[in-house]
Amino acid sequence: MQKKRKLTCKLSLASLATGLLAASLTGQAQTTDLKAGLKAYWNFDGNLNDSVGQFQGTENGSASIPFVNGGTGFGKAIQLDGTDQYVEITGGEPDDLAFAGGSVSIAGWFKVGTFDKSWQALVAKGEGNNWRVARRGGEGGIAYAGGLTDTPTGKDVNDGNWHHFVAISDADGAEYGTAVYIDGVRDTIIAGAAGLTANGKRMMVGENPDARGRYWNGEIDDLAIWGRVLKDAEITLLYDSGKQGKPLSILLGAVVGDADGDGMPDDWEKQYGFNPNNAGDAAQDANGNGISNLEEFKRGLNPLDTTKPVILSVAAAATFDTVKITYSKELDPATATNLANYAISPTLAVTAAAYKNKVVTLTTAKQTAGAVAYTVTVNNVKDINNWTVAANTKATFYSYLLTKAGVLKFSYWGNISGTPVQGLYDDPRYPATPDLTATVYSFNSRWAFPDDSHENYGATMEGFLTPTESADYRFFVYSDDASELYLSTDATEANLALIAQETGCCNNFTEPGTARTSDPISLVAGKKYFIRMVYKEGGGGDYGQVAWRKEGDTTAAGSLTPIPGKYLSAAVDLPAPAEGLLTTQSPAPNAKNVSPVAAVTIVHVDGKTEWTGANTSLKFNGAAVTYTFTKDGSAATIVHKPGAILPSGSTNKVTLSYKDPGGNDATLEWTFVAAVYRGPAKDVVKGYNGLIMGSANYTADKGGHTGKAGDYAMDLTTKGGPVQIIDPLFLAALNEATAKDELSVGLWVKKYDIADSSAIWFSSPSQARVFQAHTPWSNNNIYFDTAGCCDGGTQRINADINTFADYTGDIGWWTNNWHYFVFNKKADAKDIWIDGKPFLAGSNTGLL
Repeated sequence: MQKKRKLTCKLSLASLATGLLAASLTGQAQTTDLKAGLKAYWNFDGNLNDSVGQFQGTENGSASIPFVNGGTGFGKAIQLDGTDQYVEITGGEPDDLAFAGGSVSIAGWFKVGTFDKSWQALVAKGEGNNWRVARRGGEGGIAYAGGLTDTPTGKDVNDGNWHHFVAISDADGAEYGTAVYIDGVRDTIIAGAAGLTANGKRMMVGENPDARGRYWNGEIDDLAIWGRVLKDAEITLLYDSGKQGKPLSILLGAVVGDADGDGMPDDWEKQYGFNPNNAGDAAQDANGNGISNLEEFKRGLNPLDTTKPVILSVAAAATFDTVKITYSKELDPATATNLANYAISPTLAVTAAAYKNKVVTLTTAKQTAGAVAYTVTVNNVKDINNWTVAANTKATFYSYLLTKAGVLKFSYWGNISGTPVQGLYDDPRYPATPDLTATVYSFNSRWAFPDDSHENYGATMEGFLTPTESADYRFFVYSDDASELYLSTDATEANLALIAQETGCCNNFTEPGTARTSDPISLVAGKKYFIRMVYKEGGGGDYGQVAWRKEGDTTAAGSLTPIPGKYLSAAVDLPAPAEGLLTTQSPAPNAKNVSPVAAVTIVHVDGKTEWTGANTSLKFNGAAVTYTFTKDGSAATIVHKPGAILPSGSTNKVTLSYKDPGGNDATLEWTFVAAVYRGPAKDVVKGYNGLIMGSANYTADKGGHTGKAGDYAMDLTTKGGPVQIIDPLFLAALNEATAKDELSVGLWVKKYDIADSSAIWFSSPSQARVFQAHTPWSNNNIYFDTAGCCDGGTQRINADINTFADYTGDIGWWTNNWHYFVFNKKADAKDIWIDGKPFLAGSNTGLL
């Protein structure tokens, strides 16, 4: 479930000055009026309000969206984490900002944090003939589709700096149909006349309503939309002729809502306790840091901040010549990168320093491998509020280890187009001179490249596989794009033979019968076998994974996971962090809307110091708690299940004590917030309790499927709001049923729309989808998944609702009527019934 915070207050357009602005472009004066046609404007100065209209924003995401310092003079901006945060424009009607049949201009400022997925959405109304501004594929530039196809890639904006964009759709096609301007300059265009249409979906900032999961990672500010084509002169004004730029509110002639005319908005003054009717406070210095209140506003600073920056962490890198220092606050780049402000002992020369997003990266002389303890001393580093780090601040870091155990060698060759593996083999650099080598801790490239941001490359993962049990095994490949898996008959590379391959793309681990899955191969316990996966990436997603399964194991192929590190080893020494690897930290730090019965789970791969049950301990909300500690190879798992349901909306603190690489006491501490819930909703047969969460609530009386008095239903709303069944008595009954591989679920459904959603979802610690259904998904298919997802032979049956004889083919069939669904699984047999009639039957072998 995702957190949604709705903000409904707004400012009136009447507060904006109405004067005309003039600008000169290529020697010719052009009259401009940036107020003309202005439909919406979000300055993000501490809220998600539309300053000129009704289009208020609603926050979405598991963690609250922070308001951070924007560019100089811009106040605040929003910072999106690229995980699940975005702003949905919930004010007005969904298609008020579609501009169907008309023209539109979208402008704003942005900063790329990380390009970590293809087509990351900056701001979007949708796909097709709707409009969206996004990263172009996996490239470094911005593209716009708005009634025509995507514009080409122009300027590379993946540099961590603020950039200004203007995206335009011209229904007349006078000079172009669509255009993108970056930093005041026309970047790319598409000829023709733009044909925008409506789609009934709400605009999103940092996400695409038609292609979900394309979350923006970075900052966005001063976003505005006009229902017309902006002139070149106006675009030049918005970018401020290549200077730092000015907020739109300033360009309109006044700071929005500035009663005393001192240059500081009233809302901002009230936020910090200033007098919005006293112009004299602009020159004052509230926190005594040598910066006036007005200048603090212009720089996007907190004028009351008196907190000194501190070092949060220091970490070495696998290259043995880099140290990253993470601070608690944004720093003054000049002092942050001054080499004289850093000293390392034992003596280690610091030769360069770079700064980005609270992190200083020091380049050092070669560090000695083997978890050697170094101490960095910091002086004279200031934050952007002019506060200095405490004198002689010290922090310890440990150099990387070199290891062969539990790892494989990952190698990467860049700038190779196409998807066939042969493209890598044909490159003259292969295999001797990769562009990069890295360490992976299971048979999964995500350890080296955790996202889909890399394009046009080839890669290998290789080392030794050592089974602990003599048996016949099948091997499975899962890759984007093509891949080949080789296994030797012994520990030598010379005896490698191809055993499985992916010739296309993106198919999950698959049951036998395709080339992606090997024939059974006999392996001997304790014997080393050389193994290598080769995969080739073109565009889009990029990954390679290998799983195995002992013959007789009934685990569905789609539920397999990459071969863990305890069976792997490298042929050469590879760098590994002395601290080990924290692979799971759940709930995540600062997570919101966490299930009130969520377990605390920590998984850590050992570094220099082994984690044991004796040298680790856990506190929950300050009290020592019992927990389970298990060890699988070098991976330690700590699990604590709170004894009671966490209070609705409560903030909870986890404190883990362990030993650092030097054997010293260390602590990891973080907080998370439990979801807000109501209820319970009670089962009328056994009295099982369910928690009503998110936007869900009971309908009015007679709102149930019978329409009779006393019949209520649960309204899950279009915003999302499940009823979560967590009663231990219900879970016990469910376990009894699933142990027999037999379960039936019936429910009445009435839809608001046909969208990507699930009607029922059972999950377990070992399986994300025990029993799950879409009724239907946005493609009109009814899906029924069991024992995982989404293999048609073992886990899924599905069919288009159009194949149901009683389906009328119109949306009213869903929105005006209730329909009764039944989903049955008994051993391998599965079927779906709708309104008492059989809809679909199939056979799946996956066990519940």
